[in-house]
Amino acid sequence: MAEKGEESFRHEDGASITYRLSGVQEKRACLQSIARAVLLIEENGGWRLDPMQIPQVAILLDISDSPGLVISPTVIDAVLEFLSFRNYEKKDIFLVGFSKNLFHESGILKNDKFLNYKILHSDVPNYFSPLWYYDSPMPPSASDRAHFFIQNPYDHKVRQLEERKSMLPACLFKKGVHWINLAVAKDDRFLAIDGAVSNLSLHSCTNTRRFLEDPLIGSAAAVEILGIPEFWEKRLFSILDLSTFQVASGSKFDAEFIFREDALLIGQNPLALDYYGIDYLATKRKILGLKDRRSDELLLFKFGRELGMMDPQLAEIRDL
Repeated sequence: MAEKGEESFRHEDGASITYRLSGVQEKRACLQSIARAVLLIEENGGWRLDPMQIPQVAILLDISDSPGLVISPTVIDAVLEFLSFRNYEKKDIFLVGFSKNLFHESGILKNDKFLNYKILHSDVPNYFSPLWYYDSPMPPSASDRAHFFIQNPYDHKVRQLEERKSMLPACLFKKGVHWINLAVAKDDRFLAIDGAVSNLSLHSCTNTRRFLEDPLIGSAAAVEILGIPEFWEKRLFSILDLSTFQVASGSKFDAEFIFREDALLIGQNPLALDYYGIDYLATKRKILGLKDRRSDELLLFKFGRELGMMDPQLAEIRDL
């Protein structure tokens, strides 16, 4: 559930264009490439990233596998500088991650470049709100069920009600706030790719371990969370950082399976980024003799098509 947000300012035509940026290891080149891509994204979407139109921006950072595999500080810095060029002040930008511990482990809180930006995580009061949640009949994991029991030891009905909910970050639903998604690509044995979609959904919500070990339920939950209208309509763009990505041993960091490409994928549709991002994982998995991952067979994109969020037949990738 979510409160009714403001009407979407974007045009929806079913197409999902992803831009591939190369030669982006240095911040200046990264900034210039991102700026060029955002201009094209704005033109296609019929909106402009400007404080007069979009007052506040929440940037979701992929820090779920900290400290081993996190979004590159160069990418974060380039996006923040781009927003500064667009006349955004630090007080109007939120850096969002799931927990304070993950922020510390990622090293972001120790980086002077990110001082004075508002840091939001699940340890901040009111980070979650009872108004915004994803409701599913899927029972919680054993550890999450224990947590609900501790919270409500004497009220079985309340526990049953709360066990169905995955709480969503309240800041993403506030009026005037739109979001940017900065993710990395990782193999996942159930979703096949843990990337732009899961950073926004399963890694941003509570009570999601119940979805993480079932390819059908996990893919459906990830897409349905992303597709909440008041959330989906607030997307600006997503970036899939390929400077470091993991092609096997999903659900945990494993340096043995880390690869690097001097490239980023950027676009308005996070499903499309994962659709093309999985090709990078598949190429390296083939070299290692691992099982193939084929994007046209994955439930993540099947559900995305069924919900009208991305039709692979209309998706395209362009090099900048």
